[in-house]
Amino acid sequence: MQEIPGLENVELIAETDYHLIYRGIDQISQTSLLCKALKPQYRKTALAKQLRLEYEIGGSINSELSVQMYDWLLIDETPAYLTEDFDGSPLSQVAGFKFFSFEKYLKIAIQITSALRDMHQSGVAFCNLTPHHILYNSMTRRLKLTDFSQAIFLPATNPQKLQPLPLVILPYISPEQTGRLNRNIDHRTDFYSLGVCLYQIFTGTLPFSATNYADYMHLHIAKEAASPHVINREIPKMVSRIIQKLMDKSVENRYQSCKGVLHDLNLCLESLSSSRSLKDFSPGQNDISEFFQVPEKLYGRDREVSIILNELNLIYSSESKLILVKGPSGIGKSSLIDGLRKPVVKQHGYFLTGKFDQAPSDLPYFPIIRAFQGFINQVIAEGEGAVAQLREKIVERLGQRCRLICDVIPELELITGV
Repeated sequence: MQEIPGLENVELIAETDYHLIYRGIDQISQTSLLCKALKPQYRKTALAKQLRLEYEIGGSINSELSVQMYDWLLIDETPAYLTEDFDGSPLSQVAGFKFFSFEKYLKIAIQITSALRDMHQSGVAFCNLTPHHILYNSMTRRLKLTDFSQAIFLPATNPQKLQPLPLVILPYISPEQTGRLNRNIDHRTDFYSLGVCLYQIFTGTLPFSATNYADYMHLHIAKEAASPHVINREIPKMVSRIIQKLMDKSVENRYQSCKGVLHDLNLCLESLSSSRSLKDFSPGQNDISEFFQVPEKLYGRDREVSIILNELNLIYSSESKLILVKGPSGIGKSSLIDGLRKPVVKQHGYFLTGKFDQAPSDLPYFPIIRAFQGFINQVIAEGEGAVAQLREKIVERLGQRCRLICDVIPELELITGV
């Protein structure tokens, strides 16, 4: 039995690729606690810093609707933390959940949104909202959010680095979480995930279904989900509109605050309670952002964008194209070109960038190297299938010269294994 400082009757209850989850009784309070520990072989890797950040983010949240963090500790020099053992099951596993009443679904939606409100007010974006991370107690009808492994502190001033995401959260990630749009990830990413969760709660099905990262990425960026009231005709159109606004592909067109979402959900609940039918209203009328956000849009370049998109359409017809964009420094050339990301991704393409004005003087070909580093990261994020396919092509065409290219682009070793 594993010994954990401060706990007794310790038992291992779960194991992941990198972590061990224990349950034990606190020796002082005699309450049940959970312990999340890094596996010993990873204690000197970047995963140790990630676990510490997860603990600090969770501990910074002031809310009764999130699982509480307690102590940070070392178990034989391996980092771990203690957390509340909330008596609840993941929403995806609650018995009889699909038979709950519509009114109960609304109340659960309000609780989830309230949990996000508290999180955002604490300066945190969850970035991990799925039914698997919503713990619900059917007896008390209380819920709490858990697992802060993907959470970030706000404001996120720089685009987040592309990282492989767990398969379980891929159906719920926002378009900007795919890493393909070069957009900052902020609190509004949680609204898209909330929309997907509510879509599943009210319709009984996910808006998108796929088997790998690449397909989910394309669906979240390029495909509009069927309206919830079309999937389930018992869903009032007002609730359907709320969910669709939450799931808008454009960050600026989504809800901007939990306050706005809560206002509309409560309006639905009050209307249902008083008249058993929902009154018609426009979602988001009381939605005012609690954060200052500069829109990440390009203005005044419609003509130039149209020209470039026309040329891009020719490329889809198997033509090669070279497009030169000229202008003085700071006029917005990079922003103009960056606007191609979404159209390229919609066609299952890869968008690679590298800037010469950022190249260190002692590293030749730096922009080209940076572009291919981004490509490699995108392929790795798509999973082993995409990696194996690219590996076969590279080895077939380069043969013994793989080593030479890996000397210039070390990340290529993650693909070729050379």
